[in-house]
Amino acid sequence: MSKKLDFEGLLDAAPDAMVGVDQGGVILFVNRQTLLFFGYDRDDLVGRPIETLVPESFRNVHPGHRAGYFADSKARPMGAGLQVTGRRQDGTEFPVDVILSHFGAGDDVLVIAAVRDVTEQRHAAETARSLVAAEDLVRTVMGSASIGIAVADLDGKVQVVNRSLCTLLGYDEAWFLAHRLRDLVHPDDAEEGLRVDARFLAGSIGMIAGQLRLVRADGATVWVRRVVVRIPSGDGQPELLMVQVENITAEHDAQEALTYQAFHDPLTALRT
Repeated sequence: MSKKLDFEGLLDAAPDAMVGVDQGGVILFVNRQTLLFFGYDRDDLVGRPIETLVPESFRNVHPGHRAGYFADSKARPMGAGLQVTGRRQDGTEFPVDVILSHFGAGDDVLVIAAVRDVTEQRHAAETARSLVAAEDLVRTVMGSASIGIAVADLDGKVQVVNRSLCTLLGYDEAWFLAHRLRDLVHPDDAEEGLRVDARFLAGSIGMIAGQLRLVRADGATVWVRRVVVRIPSGDGQPELLMVQVENITAEHDAQEALTYQAFHDPLTALRT
């Protein structure tokens, strides 16, 4: 087996696209990954300028960057700190990391560019940034909300709780984070609450909206209006629940008093 074939086999086994370029910017060789990344046949690239793989918006300045590298040819990333992209044969662009290294000496120096498609990494990073921003927004909204809000996993274990809910029920944040939402429910409402929760988690109902009693840290009972919705899962993120709790004790007591009066007055009239 010839040295040339060994060299080509080594290049084709590399996980990154490998492109060899002379000082004039002409492509001397490419490996199999280059063809897969950029969508060309080998004959379409060898002998062509390296700018073939460079986005049009960068082509005018690329020769200057190439000349600068040949003047100081040491291994280094291309465009450190910049969003570097490659251009496919169909004109689409995709994010890449490029490491430049040199081979040879004097006028025979050629540059080898190792090109890695980082589309998935960039997407993951953007998703992570979006999740952080979304979490910050959720925390800001929760912190300023006048009603109690908690975020919990599907088993009801609290992940985040706002100050309003802590104030309403008299527990601190540490207590909430160590407990499940069901620990707050009044014993007389626990069975019905579990039944509704099961239907919700099974997908039989799209959301939970109703009244029930919660027990404060001091043992007092609080009537609340509870709304529970799902927070869709992100990439690799678990599905969560957002629970909104509004204190309606005064409203409930007033309604009870009206109901009692409406029932009691006719009976009183009948006795007279």
